[in-house]
Amino acid sequence: MKFRFSKNVKIIIVALLVLATLTVLWKLFNIPEGEQFIAIGRNYFDRYGVITMFLVAIIEGLVLVGWYFPGSTIFFLGVIFSAPDVGKTLAVIAALTVGVLVAYTINFYLG
Repeated sequence: MKFRFSKNVKIIIVALLVLATLTVLWKLFNIPEGEQFIAIGRNYFDRYGVITMFLVAIIEGLVLVGWYFPGSTIFFLGVIFSAPDVGKTLAVIAALTVGVLVAYTINFYLG
């Protein structure tokens, strides 16, 4: 008698394999942890501005990356980095919103 996995069990196994692969790659390539990540993000924002927030929102909104960092991380950091200037803050919020919408559209078509 064959043992048949249900579709849900297969999805869970694939998700665990993806997460394990991401964890191994994270350690293998020595990707920085939280505080270093914030410092790097601040540096890029100071150098390249709103386009950085847009591109990072797309990357963070993608399924595999979004599992590691929650989607709100870049939103909080983007608004904090642009806080003194209201015009810049609104531009960052618009760029982040459009970036996440682009990422979700990519996720939709990949799914």
